Amino acid sequence: MMDFISRWHEHSMDTDGREDLEASDHEWEEYFDELMSWYVKPGTLLFRVHTGGDSEPMREDYEDGLADDDNRFKEAHDFWLKQKSPQQIDFDQHWVSFTSDVNVIGSSYFASKGLRGFVIVIKAKKALSIAHNFKIGSNEKEVVAPMDQSTLVEVLPFKAFMKKYGRGQSDYEK
Repeated sequence: MMDFISRWHEHSMDTDGREDLEASDHEWEEYFDELMSWYVKPGTLLFRVHTGGDSEPMREDYEDGLADDDNRFKEAHDFWLKQKSPQQIDFDQHWVSFTSDVNVIGSSYFASKGLRGFVIVIKAKKALSIAHNFKIGSNEKEVVAPMDQSTLVEVLPFKAFMKKYGRGQSDYEK
């Protein structure tokens, strides 16, 4: 169990999501009852940054004279469009990382990963805190929960989220 949680925590943060969603969902469900001491109190606000915030891809940046220039531009532009719309957020019940700490959302780490799109705010229903198992920064509060539409409070653009929930001790500058 701890090997699985360590692998989860140490995965690289990629804007395309995990490749092993089905397998990791199964493991979270399997371990959920064993991890009740890590249970997050129902109703606790949790936050997740949706990718986005990047500038619109420009066609001229994909003109390398390669046969797939058009396809590469179309894929980049389609991805950019998808990340601009909160309606495109997939509440698919897959277990994903959230945080219970606003400071994490405003951190320069998240900014360096291009995570300045929408912020998903949920109320915990079935969530586990895993941050206490790692020697990490003191303000990181990693929580794992399913992407469940019934727990959704709101989805806000990054700047509106920071204005509403505060920037606290984060690195975020207005």
